[in-house]
Amino acid sequence: MQMDEMGVCLSCGEKLVSIDIDPKETENFTASLTNLVCQREVKADFMQFQEWLQRHDPFDAVIDGANVGLINRHNFNFSQLNSIVNQLHQMRPSKRLLLLVLHKSHVTGGPAQSHNNKKLLENWKRSGALYATPAGSNDDWL
Repeated sequence: MQMDEMGVCLSCGEKLVSIDIDPKETENFTASLTNLVCQREVKADFMQFQEWLQRHDPFDAVIDGANVGLINRHNFNFSQLNSIVNQLHQMRPSKRLLLLVLHKSHVTGGPAQSHNNKKLLENWKRSGALYATPAGSNDDWL
């Protein structure tokens, strides 16, 4: 996936947009999502994620690493994910971090074992941008 300097995807022509919602809408959305997640996930895993967020906030954007790394592929592609991370870093309006969410299986297994991918993962961890969801957890909830 490639984007131009204006945030337009070179494959499909769609422009990446930022969606702002007011604080009350954010609060309502957060409460609803928390309630739903606690019904379907191990509550301790979600609470651990919330504590992690409080230590690392704020973020400019959230990247669902698996969705990006698996676009049009059967195998996880770290260079594709890194390309999007770099593009978003260049586009961001502030110096806040990007939150990259990956399931633990993508952080420890398969392609994650290659030297180059280990370096990418270490850089993302060191910057505080990577959150690896625990085994048994659905990374789409977090």
